[in-house]
Amino acid sequence: MKKIINFVIATVITLTALSANAQWIQQVSGTTQILRDVEFINRYTGWIVGDGGTILKTTNGGNNWVNIQNPAVGKPLFTVNIVDANTMYVTGWFETIIKTTNGGIDWIELQNGPWGQGSCYDGSFFYNENTGWIVGISQSVLKTTDGGYNYIQQSIPDGDSYVIYFRDALTGITTAEVTATFKTTNGGNIWNHIQMPFNGQGSIFDKMAVVNNQKCWLVGRGTRILFFSNDFGDTWDTISNVPYISPSGWLYCCNFSDSLVGWTAGEYNRLFKTTNGGYNWAQENTGAGTWFWRDIYSYNDSIVWGVGGGGRIMHTTNGGETLVSNHNHYTNIPKDFKLHQNYPNPFNSETVINFELSKDGRAKLVVYDVLGREIATPVNEYLTKGIHKVNFNFGSTRQKSSGGIYFYTLYFNNQTVDTKKLVYIP
Repeated sequence: MKKIINFVIATVITLTALSANAQWIQQVSGTTQILRDVEFINRYTGWIVGDGGTILKTTNGGNNWVNIQNPAVGKPLFTVNIVDANTMYVTGWFETIIKTTNGGIDWIELQNGPWGQGSCYDGSFFYNENTGWIVGISQSVLKTTDGGYNYIQQSIPDGDSYVIYFRDALTGITTAEVTATFKTTNGGNIWNHIQMPFNGQGSIFDKMAVVNNQKCWLVGRGTRILFFSNDFGDTWDTISNVPYISPSGWLYCCNFSDSLVGWTAGEYNRLFKTTNGGYNWAQENTGAGTWFWRDIYSYNDSIVWGVGGGGRIMHTTNGGETLVSNHNHYTNIPKDFKLHQNYPNPFNSETVINFELSKDGRAKLVVYDVLGREIATPVNEYLTKGIHKVNFNFGSTRQKSSGGIYFYTLYFNNQTVDTKKLVYIP
């Protein structure tokens, strides 16, 4: 009897351990269509939309996803906006705007144009059941104040818009790329151009992460540059470059659960996580396959969903797992390891970089351009603990460097300590 009890206890402990170590788990979607947007109204009730007119709903945290019949048959659907448990709007290409007021049982066709015709709506945001904005491949923003039955066309200076977000009925941001980012403070009557750090890098944005209606993050699709605003889009800065791991591909989405913890993902099943607001990124272990991620939703730091190609729905209940073999991995670096901001900054030819080591080991200081290419390694040697000073001259770089933004990263024993930005003026 004692052996049986011990066996049961051991089994429970083993199952508990396996559960605790579970990372990104694939949920059954019942489709192979590309899934483009995932949103939850609470811990268990969520919606997903995608190509082929796909609308999925769960009421048990994704253990089961139900295919919801709707009138947008065959359409590429790009966004779902959940107003409350009953009301939500779905928008997509070929002049598609539909809504439900009873949790998906019935749908109202606000717009539903023929395949291949009409406007393509890439982004939308509904502040409440009546007021919302829709953007796409055009030079205008559509606003409704009567639940989508009528629209006012608001002009933006130029360019397309893929993302739109309002923190209240008056203040919102819309963007497609660094040169086409705009903000309004009067409900969209006037859209003012936002000055973004450009430096010749034409980043395209597919998603925007917003925390507490104040902090905003945008990740460049091909450049992999992370842009951050601490004042809801009044000012922006480039704070890091998401690591290049061959093959890298494009990044399509980013999401933050709070001001520190966030995820970004894209092609070749590449998912990265940050725990310091986006200054450093580590690749996540998401299993085999080369499918792509299109959107991420985080309920909190632990409970997260991701969707993408091939009808893939991925879910974690512990925030995921970092690939330890990744050289960009960073964990538990002691607080007395420190990388200081270079001075002067900006600088013309030479600048000073100080860093502190709390113990002896191999230190490596690497300078990268905004595309993540290594252009110089001022330090790569075994150093004793203490404060170290480096005089870095751009004349020592491996290639001719133009003026603009660069990043420098300190590694200790192949673990990332910190990354900071420097500005070179030739």
